[in-house]
Order: sequence, then structure tokens, then C-alpha cells
Amino acid sequence: MPRSFLKFSLDLLAWSAAAILSFWLRLEDPLPLYARPLLLYVLLGAVVGGLVIAALGLPQQAWNKAGLRDAFAVFWATALGTGFLFLIVGVGHPDFGIPRSIPLIHGALALLFLGGLRAIVRMAKERSGRRALSGRERRVLIVGAGEA
Repeated sequence: MPRSFLKFSLDLLAWSAAAILSFWLRLEDPLPLYARPLLLYVLLGAVVGGLVIAALGLPQQAWNKAGLRDAFAVFWATALGTGFLFLIVGVGHPDFGIPRSIPLIHGALALLFLGGLRAIVRMAKERSGRRALSGRERRVLIVGAGEA
């Protein structure tokens, strides 16, 4: 399985988890009254999120070297996805029965989850690199020091 497929799957899972959690944060217990809108929103969100994540190339990022450029890409992906969902749910089809605040909460959580995934991977990589270097000395060759 290629790494980009695994990264895409993790991003989509984080995006979908943010969608579900946004319902719980907004409505406390959405299942009795909002089971169908929740399912509809999660499926719609997965399609929109998958398209935006793939279009902006988030799976091709090197998570162990994530930096400011990657953070901007994650920000734009969540902003675009949130904007599309807000237009579809809040403006285009208010009869879905989904509160208009759900896409906004979802966007904030998705930004946190997608950025958090990259931060965790980078911190783990840096921590494993420090452990590998701490137990031994590194030999260094200095070139061009002259007679000093």
C-alpha cells in the first residue's frame, strides 16, 4: 500500500471524525433527532473533504518534515472544504435539517485534527532521531579551516 494512500485515508478519517464530533459538540446527543442529517452530512463531508484533500495534494506532504508551508496547505484545505459544506448545507439546502453552525465547528475541528496528525508524526520522528544520537558520539570532519 503506497504511503500517499495511507496518508489520504488518515486525513479522510480525521475529516470524518471532525464531522461527527461537530454534531456532538453542537447538539449534545444528536442521534435521536438528527441521525439521518448526521449520516447525510458525514457522507457529504467525506466526499467534499476527499476532493479538497486530494486536490491540494495533502497526501503528498512529508509529514515527518511538516512545516509552515504544510500548515498553510492544511489551512486552505479546511477553509475550502468548510466553505463548500457551508454553501451546500447552510445556503443551498437549509431543508437538510442541519444547523448552519455545524460546518463551521467541523472546519475548526478538521483544522485541529489534520494539523495535529502532522505535528504528532513530526514530533515522533524528531524524538526518535534524538534518541538515536544521544547514545553515541558523532565524528565530524571540518573542511576548510585553514591553519587555525
